[in-house]
Amino acid sequence: KSDVNILIVEDEIIQAFALESLLRQIGYEHISTASSREEALEKIPAMSDCIVILDINLGMHEDGIEFAMELSKQFLPVIFLTANVDLATMERARKAIPYGYLTKPVQEEVLLDQVGRILASDPARLVLVADDALVQIILQVQEFLDLTLQQPGDGNTGPAAHDLSDVFLGYFRFINRRFEFRA
Repeated sequence: KSDVNILIVEDEIIQAFALESLLRQIGYEHISTASSREEALEKIPAMSDCIVILDINLGMHEDGIEFAMELSKQFLPVIFLTANVDLATMERARKAIPYGYLTKPVQEEVLLDQVGRILASDPARLVLVADDALVQIILQVQEFLDLTLQQPGDGNTGPAAHDLSDVFLGYFRFINRRFEFRA
């Protein structure tokens, strides 16, 4: 457990501290916290093999779901943290293809299960290495899907394009967890 990096992105300091304390109690040592999207983006490059526990509502009009979609391009596994479990929010969150969900207050056994599922994909260690060329290929295919599956006449991307892009990115996230790509 001690070699896994975990980043908690939570704007409520007490919640972040409680989650960090719980993770330390169950054996995780490399834990960092961020209270905003910007702070998280500053910390991520220094953290290899990072699991992100991300609050859906970061406050100050920051949307954790949109941020999770951004993080998926970096092949980072995201576990959503939320106090809001309404159907509309969960449906929106599902489109970000998270690795799991935690509800506040977080229960130890659920936290262990969610993090354990990510680590179980590679028992030796979590491998999340994204080669720049591979990322560029994925982004080009996503752009191609968006352009070719537009709804006629309005210039907006149709739901089919977004769904295929999400599936495509999710597939590569799955593959990337198991293999290390090198140029």
